[in-house]
Parts: sequence; C-alpha cells; structure tokens
Amino acid sequence: EMFHPYMGGLQVAMYQLTRLLAETHPNLYRQLDRLDVDPSLYATPWFLTLFAAHFPLGFVARVFDLLFFEGAEAIIKVSICLLVECEMELLACESLEELMAVLKTSLPGLSSAKLEDVVVQAASLSVGRQLHTYRVEYTVLQEEEASKKSGVERAKEQTQVTNSFTYE
Repeated sequence: EMFHPYMGGLQVAMYQLTRLLAETHPNLYRQLDRLDVDPSLYATPWFLTLFAAHFPLGFVARVFDLLFFEGAEAIIKVSICLLVECEMELLACESLEELMAVLKTSLPGLSSAKLEDVVVQAASLSVGRQLHTYRVEYTVLQEEEASKKSGVERAKEQTQVTNSFTYE
C-alpha cells in the first residue's frame, strides 16, 4: 500500500509513527512538534527504502530480518527505536535545521553496535495492538474528512444551482 498512487499505506504508517511516539515518548514528540518536524521529513525515505537510503548495509540487513520475521510493523518499531537512540541529541536541538542534521547525519552514523541495539530493542517492542488501533483511528479520521468534503461540495453545488436560478 505504500506504493499505491496516493501512498495510503505510507500515510497510515506516518500516522502510526506519530501516535506511537506521542504516547510512548511525549517529550520527544513535543520537541518534534515544537520545531514543526513532520515525520514525512525524515521517515519517508526510511519507510520507502526500508532504511537503505541512509543507513549502513549491515543495519539494513538486520531490519530486513526483523521485517521478514514480524511484518510491516517492524518498520515503525525500528523508527521509534532510532528516534529514542538519539533522543537526548534531538531534545537539545534549538532549530529545525539542527534537528534535521541529527536525523540525517548523526543517526545514520551511529556505531554498528548501537544500530544493533536499535534492532534488538525494536524486536522486543510489543506494539501490534496499538498500531492496529492507530490504523483504525486513521481510517475513521479519513472517512470523517471525506464526509466533510462531500458535505462542502454538496453545499457548493446547491449554491451554484441556486445562483443559476436567480440569474436566469
């Protein structure tokens, strides 16, 4: 679903990552929110390339192991654990630029031992129930948004029909 035309699976994964981060690491979530760091800025290449775009091959191979063993939720679990691994650095950032430098340079530059710790920590997380709940939340929110849009579109159509009758 991540590669469908509207990338619906990617949108769901971003929502799940954000919600899980907010619930499990609120200080880190607030820091990212304060600096207007949307997960699409850093997690899109992680999710679409399974971390291969920025991280060493050994780490990527371990992520694939986890992915084959646990399924797609492994990607979100690894993402959370990566963010937590550099939490102190991220919390110390004063600007979007500083924070993005940490995410794009410091994080992929972690030692192989620390990256292995990230994989081990990700494997130990049990968040399947939460991720399922977030998927349902996202679906409900999207349906509500679509319903609002269709209501607005119907109102516009009504206005156009009413206006065409008044001018005739």
